[in-house]
Amino acid sequence: MLIEKYVDLKTVYTPTDIQADMLRIHGISLTYMQAWRGKKKAFETLRGDPAESYGKIPTYLYILEKTYPGTIVNYKKTDENRFLYSFIALDASIRGWEYCRPIVVVDGTHLKSTYEGTMLIASTLDPGGHILPLAYGIVNSENDDSWLWFFENFKNAFGEREDMCFVSDRNKSIWNATAAIYPEFRHYACIYHLWTNLLKKTYRDTEEVRPLFFSLAKAYTVQEFDELMTRMDQINPKYQSLNNAILVGRRLPVVPLLEFVRKTIEAWNEKHNEEGRNTTTTLTSKYNEMLEDNRNLSHRMLVRASTIHLHTITDGAKRFTVCLNTRMCSCGRFQHDEIPCSHALAAIRHRNKHRDDYCSAYYSNKNYQDTYAIPIEPLPCESTWDVPSHVLEEVVLPPITRKQPGRPPKNDRKKGFTEGEGKKRKLYS
Repeated sequence: MLIEKYVDLKTVYTPTDIQADMLRIHGISLTYMQAWRGKKKAFETLRGDPAESYGKIPTYLYILEKTYPGTIVNYKKTDENRFLYSFIALDASIRGWEYCRPIVVVDGTHLKSTYEGTMLIASTLDPGGHILPLAYGIVNSENDDSWLWFFENFKNAFGEREDMCFVSDRNKSIWNATAAIYPEFRHYACIYHLWTNLLKKTYRDTEEVRPLFFSLAKAYTVQEFDELMTRMDQINPKYQSLNNAILVGRRLPVVPLLEFVRKTIEAWNEKHNEEGRNTTTTLTSKYNEMLEDNRNLSHRMLVRASTIHLHTITDGAKRFTVCLNTRMCSCGRFQHDEIPCSHALAAIRHRNKHRDDYCSAYYSNKNYQDTYAIPIEPLPCESTWDVPSHVLEEVVLPPITRKQPGRPPKNDRKKGFTEGEGKKRKLYS
């Protein structure tokens, strides 16, 4: 009965619950520590020993390379064979990256397993507006060295692209690593985090925010800042959805966690592939809907042509200038979104042009289908793995951690909430 409770990662079943059930069903009274050890044993039976899982990393990475040719994997350990870092970039992600805008969002999420650590994630938005995980890995600690190693492997897998840029929170190690590995490319601070976590709590007026914002964000121009501030309600931290997706797996041992992430990417790959196949418009569904919304707004506007490309658009008491040749509008949306705004659509309709011709190729359904053209097949059953002896003989020991492996978490006693996560996040193990 105890093991069955933990098959689903989302199940909240604490040692206190075990005590209550054992007394109710079997009439046996357990101490808290007895119940906690029973929970720990059930976990190890289902998912393996956390310490032994580190020793399986070389084998698991070898099978990934063999199953998905073109996949880039790597790991690093200390001179004493203690685990340091791991890196995985699946071939499907590497191949799909070229059809997406060259924007890389990077972040780290802390793990809750016995030996703790941090999962590093790099992702981007696909042509359908969904998250495309590019690379991921586990490191013993989030610091300058680990991020530098991660980006060295990222560059080996994905190289460089024109107008490539990075987006992250204000983690100093991430900024240092990108500056060292990609010195010629821009790095943006996540405006959503800056606004919701810092600026919005103190400032309301845009003019008051601007000086402090530029001291924090650095890479944004004045024009970009003004555009983003006017659209703040529409900005969504979508890249965090991958972190949310793996939230329930953060207590898994390292190899089951890596496999959990791979399965998540596998499921997303097929879901988005099917969406692309079922889309009949030139653009993907999300951006086609955006165009329709802009088109509805454009019908109320008046157009006056100055040249074959330059137009003045009157929208009530406001006037905007649109240049179809350079794909720019004085509102800033046309050039920023790379899709015609309502003012641009008014000018396009006036010239009897096709609106899809003024959209970025990154929003096309063809690019969307090409992004997911490489399927991610399930890994073969572990009993059938054919692993060479030199890989099996690799020794990887768990990292040294301050956390005591045999000590139950403090908040295991408090209704299943993990320490530092607050009452909204439950313990999913």
